[in-house]
Amino acid sequence: MPPIVIFITFVGFGMTAYWLTLRWYYVPWMNTRTLYQALTPIALFHAFRYVGLGFLAGPDVAGAIGEGLTWHLALGDLTAAALALLAALALHANAGRGVALGLVWAFNLVGFADLTAGIARAMLLAASGEGMAGAGPWPYVIVGFYVPALLVTHLMAFALLLGWHKGPNSADTSGGAR
Repeated sequence: MPPIVIFITFVGFGMTAYWLTLRWYYVPWMNTRTLYQALTPIALFHAFRYVGLGFLAGPDVAGAIGEGLTWHLALGDLTAAALALLAALALHANAGRGVALGLVWAFNLVGFADLTAGIARAMLLAASGEGMAGAGPWPYVIVGFYVPALLVTHLMAFALLLGWHKGPNSADTSGGAR
């Protein structure tokens, strides 16, 4: 099977499964919480994007997907993770709307841009027929499991930030995520 078909299948199945999980389980829960409480788990999940540093861990991965792409993935993920962690702390501390929601916007915009750029580069690599030969299974696990989760939660965060929240008074941040 061509690498591009595998890539698209991995991302497509993953996104579908994650979207259904969010729709069936997270959205009902989220609608009983304030906006800050609804955004906090998303920010905490994205704080784990430091995992992208693993692309710099060995020559097998860098050699298989290219050193330029490995640095892009690693540094973009680390930046998004740091912003997400700051956002989660600000949300949990009930920081002012400008601070907390500004940090959520920052991590979501930076993270989504980094993720979509990485996906585009990976698709070009897969379309070239080279795939990620020699990199072992981890790039495929990341593409099949982690990338779809990041995409779907970014989209959910955008929806929440743009007003798609039916929970208690979104302007009321009292009670926080504690």
